[in-house]
Amino acid sequence: MSSNFLNFYNPKSNSDRIYSKEDVKDMSIDKYSENKDAILYQGLKIGFPTNEMLNLSDDVVYVHPYTRRDGTKVAGHYRAKRQSKFQNWDEEVVAQPASKWANIPYLEEAKENNQFANTHSFINAVLNKKSPNAQLAFDMFLYGPEKLKLGSEARVITSEKDNDFPLVLYSKNSQLSKTIVNDKSFKAKIKEMINMNIKDSPIEFNNRDLFLTIKKADISDLKKENGYYTGVVKDFYDFEHLEYSDNYRISTFYNNYADNLQKKEKGHRFYIQVPFKIKISDLGL
Repeated sequence: MSSNFLNFYNPKSNSDRIYSKEDVKDMSIDKYSENKDAILYQGLKIGFPTNEMLNLSDDVVYVHPYTRRDGTKVAGHYRAKRQSKFQNWDEEVVAQPASKWANIPYLEEAKENNQFANTHSFINAVLNKKSPNAQLAFDMFLYGPEKLKLGSEARVITSEKDNDFPLVLYSKNSQLSKTIVNDKSFKAKIKEMINMNIKDSPIEFNNRDLFLTIKKADISDLKKENGYYTGVVKDFYDFEHLEYSDNYRISTFYNNYADNLQKKEKGHRFYIQVPFKIKISDLGL
């Protein structure tokens, strides 16, 4: 069994979770069947370390148990740390010639500046003009949504439960709501839901700003009202590591930077709810 868990990634579960020997031993039959492929893959690659081994390892981080707003309980577990191609996120990792970034889409800012003070300023420079919703969400992740002045854009509802996360409830007139209703993939999904006569459906956004804000979300309570369709887009703002490709985009860099902060328990996760109101005529119906 390997004792080096750094950079372990399980393609069967699309995550860096590590099952301990005790996790597998105490798992119900249904839970084992649900995660069988991921468990077998891990067994072949790194085996099943005990909780004691994982607790003593510098290659993993422990994720404390918590309860999602929908009532789903997430048990405490270990995740592998990742050593990115950017070795130390807390240093001036992007203070290098802009030519280093020349082949990466969406980095016009990098061509105009030879260096950035640190990773935060680099990400903010990239998000600033092109992804205002993503920048606001990233700021909430960094500092905690309850510590920011959100104005008329949104309000924060804190939970009385110790293990729950705050809810960021956006306004119907928020920039995020407007961006959503103008998105082509969103309109297509709403039309699909109408044709199927369903009120709830998952959605995955490809628009860069929305991808970096609420990539995989759920549309809930779709209904027709006075010439409009209304509903709510819901999401939980957190991150999982993405594999870099030869042509990796800034969104992967951004995601993995935030994922690394999250693993260090430096990030603030939160729920998002965005009410929307879209004209029936805008759907071409």
